[in-house]
Amino acid sequence: MTDHLLSEFETRSTSLHDELGHFISRRAVIDERHARIARLLQEVGCDGVLIQEPTNFRWLTAGAEPRGLIGREERPALYFSDQMRWLLCSSIDSQRFFDEELDSLGFQLKEWSWMHSREKLLSEMVYTRKFAGDVPFKDGKVLGPFLIQERRVLNDWEQGILSQLGRQLAHALEATARDFRAGETEDEIAGQIAHRLYKHGIEPLGIEVHGDGRSGEYTRRGVRALAVNHWAVLQATGRWRGLHVTAARTVSIGQPAKELLDAYAMAHRLCAAQLHLATVNDRMNRVYDVAKQFLKDTAWEHDWRKYPAVIFTGRDSIEQILSPTNAAGWKEYGGVLFQQRLADSILMDTYLLDFSGWKLVTTAQDWPIRMAILNGKKYPKADMLIR
Repeated sequence: MTDHLLSEFETRSTSLHDELGHFISRRAVIDERHARIARLLQEVGCDGVLIQEPTNFRWLTAGAEPRGLIGREERPALYFSDQMRWLLCSSIDSQRFFDEELDSLGFQLKEWSWMHSREKLLSEMVYTRKFAGDVPFKDGKVLGPFLIQERRVLNDWEQGILSQLGRQLAHALEATARDFRAGETEDEIAGQIAHRLYKHGIEPLGIEVHGDGRSGEYTRRGVRALAVNHWAVLQATGRWRGLHVTAARTVSIGQPAKELLDAYAMAHRLCAAQLHLATVNDRMNRVYDVAKQFLKDTAWEHDWRKYPAVIFTGRDSIEQILSPTNAAGWKEYGGVLFQQRLADSILMDTYLLDFSGWKLVTTAQDWPIRMAILNGKKYPKADMLIR
């Protein structure tokens, strides 16, 4: 970057690269986070903190990301003192980082040659210093749990990025679902989704195409060279500017079977009930109580046991899976993936939660919508497309 301004999205736009109606300084976001780290260092009595986890790297750089094929021993790291901050990276990557991502954002550089050891440079950074880190390293204090909670909350700027990413991801799924031809294989359809994501600068991290009811084989199955003749669930996870969203869409070529329609309708009702009862400060595992009660004495009574209903997302595609034993209260987290899987039907969308309620991130466009209304609150969600 050549200045401190990050080009943002305009809510009316369909392109991730359009200019925002207003600008927010990425430098200001990083400075504010550095100030938090400085306060933490004072509290724990340390001279600096060493950051090695990719999720924390994204958070503290406001979205910087390594590119290309990179091994674990080549991952970039960060070091923060109370006043200064450094990028620690391979000499292969330093020029690109400053040309494309970190110029004028207050970072100094320390680099290692690819012929030498990353470990040696990290050790030199903390030598004779009292330091902390996000992962165990030498005798440093581990601050991982604190950083996990800090990085989960998305500011307004990041929520805007997440919303724009969600719309583009949904568009890629929906356009592919409308356009693929009967008889094309799952891997061909996955390629079309990836093409649409790359076209808008989004990195596809996980694409699954469940054709003709094959989602019942495995919960996570990827794609195979099998033809889709009747119906499919298209699912994708995308990353842009250090944030992640996931969604799924279902399409049927011709009238679907009654069993599929019934399961899909029940999954929609279950999703609305879970969202309605998941409010700030209420216990999070209540979503599983809702599922048990909602599905009792139905054909899908035990299906809720086969998958996690809630996955926390944001800096990573999966930050944490919500366990049925987790009775902590809902907070204003970042992205939250809700999924419902009944028989062969799959519903997936990413949401944001604040005190006003749930906000759908992966909103449907030019796509049928099914609306649930509970106590006057509306819960719109993408319906099945019947071609």
